[in-house]
Formats: sequence, C-alpha cells, structure tokens
Amino acid sequence: METPTNDSTATTHYTLHLALNSNAITPMIDGMLQPLHLLFFLLLLAFGLLTVVAWWRILAKTGNPGPLGLLMWVPVLNVALLFWLAFSQWPIERRAGPLEKPKFCPNCGTAVIPS
Repeated sequence: METPTNDSTATTHYTLHLALNSNAITPMIDGMLQPLHLLFFLLLLAFGLLTVVAWWRILAKTGNPGPLGLLMWVPVLNVALLFWLAFSQWPIERRAGPLEKPKFCPNCGTAVIPS
C-alpha cells in the first residue's frame, strides 16, 4: 500500500475544503433553485391578483367602488378598509332602506315566515 504523497493530500484537502465551504456550494444551489423562484413568484402574483379581484367584486356588490379592492395590497390601509367595510352602512343598504325584523312565534321562538 502506498502512502499518499504531499500533492494528493493537498488535493484531497482542497476538495474537502470546497465541499464544506458554503460559498462554493451556494452558486450551485442557486442554479438549481432558480426555476423554483420563478414558479414561486408566478404563484404569488396569481394569488395577489385573485385576491384583488375578489375584493373588487365584494366591494362592488356592497355598492362601493370596486377599485377600492386595490387598497388590499397596501399594508395598513387593507385593515382600515376591512373595518370600514364591516362597520359602515353600505350604499346598497341606504338605497334599499331598513330591513324588516323577523317575527318570532311567542310559544316556541322560531321565526315566522310571512305567507
């Protein structure tokens, strides 16, 4: 059995150093993950657009301007819009007038449907 010479020991040491050095591995990992970055970005963009479309439709159905749904991308304004939508009187409610309170049966407490 031969003993390793200085050159082969140095080569082995350098190879081991490259394998353990994160700076040498990082470009290889980045190259492998690059398609995943694009996929993640496209999924995130699709989800963001779907969210804005959903809020646009919700706001339009309440009688408010649909473009207010774009505010759901703005960090503080999205929470303010949600609370404003929850606690304000909607334009569609103002046009329709107050809702009738349901009538209940005095004996059993169930709602009575007018015929």
